[in-house]
Amino acid sequence: KASSVAWDALGAVGQFSIFLLFFMASTLTLSIFHARARSHKNDGESYLSFFIRDMVGEPKKRKKKLRRKKVGRGTLDQDLLENEQVDNKIRTV
Repeated sequence: KASSVAWDALGAVGQFSIFLLFFMASTLTLSIFHARARSHKNDGESYLSFFIRDMVGEPKKRKKKLRRKKVGRGTLDQDLLENEQVDNKIRTV
């Protein structure tokens, strides 16, 4: 069969590399899950119940974006210039 021919064609080093890649990916997935579970699970909740709650999960609420108030053109620049002139008069070194 084609799959066994391809697997044998990899050789010992290629097969070991595939196993190593699979092992690294699975441990990375588990460590990410564990880190998320530590910070997000409720008190007294098991990891299995958190995993189920996380997979079923409710849709997350989006935070509202804060919008800046529009300032009339030129007023901000004028205020900054006026404050700078006042500061220059007050400073004495």
